[in-house]
Amino acid sequence: METFYTKAGDIETSIEFYIPSSSRVEAWWCEFKLTDGLEKYSTYFIGNFAEKVFGNSKLSTGDVDVVLVGDINGDFSGLKHILDEAMRIGFENELLIDVFYNNELLNLADPQPLLMYRSYKHWYRRFADGSEQTYVNEYAVEIEGGLFSIIKEETPNSCLKAKDRYNNGDYIGVQVNSSDAFDVNGKLKGNVITDIKKE
Repeated sequence: METFYTKAGDIETSIEFYIPSSSRVEAWWCEFKLTDGLEKYSTYFIGNFAEKVFGNSKLSTGDVDVVLVGDINGDFSGLKHILDEAMRIGFENELLIDVFYNNELLNLADPQPLLMYRSYKHWYRRFADGSEQTYVNEYAVEIEGGLFSIIKEETPNSCLKAKDRYNNGDYIGVQVNSSDAFDVNGKLKGNVITDIKKE
């Protein structure tokens, strides 16, 4: 029988993910917030998990979308380290953290193409039943420090999906800074999402 396995760039794991829950995200943040260099950036929670916690989304989600915004100041290797650590610590907490850098936050009502950096181009996943899933970002171009720059002339499909959910009322446009997301005890301030094993 095959075992679960995922590899995204330099980060890999054989730990299967759970549906994101409040307690797992809190444990992830407790460690990730100590990552060297993270203080130079603003960390935002966006996407469906953020909408479930701080909004009113009832849609299912399998990951946590996190975006970093701020001045890179040429430290591309430092940014890659932060992005890698976000995923690695997520894997340790049985979470899939979809983390990337954007030069600015999204406007869900009218999303535009943005400059995005990720720490990988290829994503591979093997499930316990032996089935496989591979994703290659055809727009990703490797730059300094092992980072990948992604510039699309058209608005990415993920942004268009978020716009549709916003227009349909599933999203209210949550993009919450980490400083506003957690209380002094490190607990998420919004709705509590309980643990459910991912099917």
